[in-house]
Amino acid sequence: MNSRTKNLLLAFGVCLVVVGFGVLDDWFALSEYKGDGIAYLDMANALRQGDWNLALNPYWSIGYPLILFAGRWMFPPGWAGEWTSVHVVNLVIFVAAYMSFLYFIRVAGTFTAKANAAAAPASENQLIFVAGSLMFLEWNGQNHNIAATMPDLMISILYFLLMSASLQFCLRPAAGFAFQMGLLAGLGYITKVAFLPLSFIVFLAVLLRILIGSRTDRLSDAAKLLWALPPMALLILPYVAALSIVQGRCTLGESGSLNYAWTVNGLPHWRWLGGPAPFGEPLHPIRLIYDHPHVYEFGEPLHLTYPPWSNPFYWYDGYHHFFRLKNQVKAVEFNMAHFSQLFFNTPHAPVKTAAAVAFVIAAVLLCTNAKVFWQRLLSIWPVYLPSLLGVGMYMMVYIESRYVVSFLLILLLTPLLVLSIPSPLVGKKTGVLIVILIALIAMTNLVIDESPVFGRAMRNEAYTNNEQWRIGLYLAAHGAQPGTKVAIVRVENEIDATWAYVSGLHIAAQIGNQDFDRAQQNQDFQLFLDSPDVQQTVFDLFRKAGAKLVVVLHAPSAPVGIGWEQVPGTQSWMRWL
Repeated sequence: MNSRTKNLLLAFGVCLVVVGFGVLDDWFALSEYKGDGIAYLDMANALRQGDWNLALNPYWSIGYPLILFAGRWMFPPGWAGEWTSVHVVNLVIFVAAYMSFLYFIRVAGTFTAKANAAAAPASENQLIFVAGSLMFLEWNGQNHNIAATMPDLMISILYFLLMSASLQFCLRPAAGFAFQMGLLAGLGYITKVAFLPLSFIVFLAVLLRILIGSRTDRLSDAAKLLWALPPMALLILPYVAALSIVQGRCTLGESGSLNYAWTVNGLPHWRWLGGPAPFGEPLHPIRLIYDHPHVYEFGEPLHLTYPPWSNPFYWYDGYHHFFRLKNQVKAVEFNMAHFSQLFFNTPHAPVKTAAAVAFVIAAVLLCTNAKVFWQRLLSIWPVYLPSLLGVGMYMMVYIESRYVVSFLLILLLTPLLVLSIPSPLVGKKTGVLIVILIALIAMTNLVIDESPVFGRAMRNEAYTNNEQWRIGLYLAAHGAQPGTKVAIVRVENEIDATWAYVSGLHIAAQIGNQDFDRAQQNQDFQLFLDSPDVQQTVFDLFRKAGAKLVVVLHAPSAPVGIGWEQVPGTQSWMRWL
């Protein structure tokens, strides 16, 4: 068997592992929709109904709902068909993200070689291919990016392709590569507003590389970046215009400013009724209609699964945006601590972190020429600098690991590029040992972290066994019609209302508010459960809000009074009004 055949078999085996795990994670990792996912599904439904007022959401971008909408027609109607549709679409996105990452690896390898005055590397660099593939699988599996009904993997696709186009432009400034960058930047903005400032970071890195480069026609090369503007304008301007018309004012989207207000300036995140002084007053706040227990009403005018989260900006419109250095510093400190938990406080994270640090230190120490290693690293800064700045961008506001997976993958890939291209800085045996070490760490972590996924797959566990599905399907089978308004009683919010989404219900009122401390919420919850008089008062308020049904979720005991019916197999109860 020649080396080419061996390489092809290895590539096939690695791709089979990546895609095979993607299938398992996609179908078995999550058995319910999450809060963000329900908001995107509401938008996809609005697109099917031609309701652009709901589809053009100032907080959630329309790119991912468009993909969900485009894939829905291939599957049968109903909740089962939709579940299958969503997860097939997510699997296709995952495979596309993997392919785009492999494409980035190839382009980055070429860039690394030419930045160090060498010919392009051989396409079959197995060290980088295997290690990169397994890191891609581990990080996306760890975050359940495959199964989640969210656009994070779409962002990864667009970012890997944008970075690839930017490196190609740096090597050979051409209008075609600039046009690709503009097209990808526009698509990224439509998918997530945060992609727009991220795109500017990439464009600035390319511009800097061109201006400090050795080519004689630097200004002419830099001017070619202007070819990115037409596709950006073609995608961004119509979307901005439509969004602005629906909102009644010019806007690029409100997710960034609203998240900044929540996480940096301390605007109450749930049920803001106005104040304190710096924040102003909401134009149309969620309505507090009773205070013992606290009852909130939000059934109009947004007919969505859970209006407070399906369109949060509507309820916060009118808040005052401001900058305070003290708040910004505290936010960065918080996000740094929060980000460090990814490496130290999550399950098995210390082992992963220690192994990664040991790998980098050992790789540098084992280099045949450490000086060359650092020279190469400095020469390919356009590969990793945008990702470093991307992490910093999220650090300024709010960071979660799923936001920065694509950045981290590029940063982890960079030492491998430097060690391998244009010529290996470690011996062949050492290189093989590095690949084996990465494979063992990745696969061990996947087996440990994802053991529940493997368990559900081996049992072929149906997603409908989940409590959320049991509630939703039971309500639908017992008279709850799609579009019916429902009131809920629980501790905290109900953004992960899979039960309401699959039965087509609209939550219009609620007892429960995450802004209160847990003790206060428990008091409100218990007061409702134990007092028929309080229940009757609350029922009257729920009726005025348009609710036809009350659902009590996760109750420690049965509510006192008549008419309550327990949902089988759950600690939840329903009562018609």
